[in-house]
Amino acid sequence: MWRQVSRLRAARVAHHDLVAASVLVDENGEPWLVDFGNALTGADDHALDADVAELMASLSLCIEPAMVVGSALDVLGPDVVAAALPSLAPLPLSAATRAGERARPGRLSALRREVRRRLDLPDPRRPQFGPAGPAARVAVGAGAALILVGVPLLGGATAVVGSVEVGAGGGSAAPSPWGSWRGSRWRPPP
Repeated sequence: MWRQVSRLRAARVAHHDLVAASVLVDENGEPWLVDFGNALTGADDHALDADVAELMASLSLCIEPAMVVGSALDVLGPDVVAAALPSLAPLPLSAATRAGERARPGRLSALRREVRRRLDLPDPRRPQFGPAGPAARVAVGAGAALILVGVPLLGGATAVVGSVEVGAGGGSAAPSPWGSWRGSRWRPPP
């Protein structure tokens, strides 16, 4: 079956409905791709990659994702399977494949994980960063010092501190025109 998909790709023919139901197996056990009613000749790479993704996703609803990925890699190669990875998401897939995914949740995620594992691609939900070097540590320290020293200076912290009432009773500051809290009771302005 993947050999037929490879031939379609070489001829630049996008099937546009390459689901498991479009694969028939004859009495000799040979698979045949059928239902070319939506096919497009002279297709671009995106359409060809979407066909591979659609068939992989549809087949993974019937058989284990590891078998689907392994057979696709053996025939199509890692570059074609990697190019199909962005289309292994619910929105680009057909309504039939999305309905199958709803009936068997997690199959599409398992398929994406298997492709990443086999191709040794990183998981985008887990970005990988190297250890912080000396330049990064100096930059973080300088930023922290700037915030600790610079922000109070910019905000006029010395003027704010000088205008705050001292203690609960009888500080040296003038009474507030908005009233004040004394203990746990509100006192309106005089």
